[in-house]
Amino acid sequence: MRARRLKTAGVCAGAALVATTACAASRLVAPAPTLTIPSQTFVVRGEIPGGLVEFVVPPAKVAGHPVDFPVTVRATEAATIEGPIRTEVRFTASSQDILIRLIPASAAPSVTVARGMARSIVIRWDGRTDDGEIAQPDEYVLVLRFRISDRTVTESGTGLAFSVLR
Repeated sequence: MRARRLKTAGVCAGAALVATTACAASRLVAPAPTLTIPSQTFVVRGEIPGGLVEFVVPPAKVAGHPVDFPVTVRATEAATIEGPIRTEVRFTASSQDILIRLIPASAAPSVTVARGMARSIVIRWDGRTDDGEIAQPDEYVLVLRFRISDRTVTESGTGLAFSVLR
């Protein structure tokens, strides 16, 4: 009886090996397409009255996937900088300037930065338009608006151009 159990176990193990080999062979024949995205990032600095905005940008984004933009706001001369008070993704080409997505405050937290200080936040774009559609591969601009308080209160903005790939 003991020999019969071993023999049955051997048949099951052999069947599992054949099934695994067949599955592995089919994967080798038809590999899934892959997209290699460079892991390198770079920093872009935008000036606003009384301060700087630094964007840390990955070099490529893939359509339909969220994109995180680490941002540092520095108040160099202004008493305070508050924002972003409005965050947009825009398409600008030729004479066109189209709002693609108004990013909600939950995905673009606002900070208040005092003179001589810096604060960092992460802005997340879900990769979609205001209509919920996946944004097509193209060139876009992330636009941030800030409230600058010194002797008077003014608004100013800065932007960052980026590409979305297929």
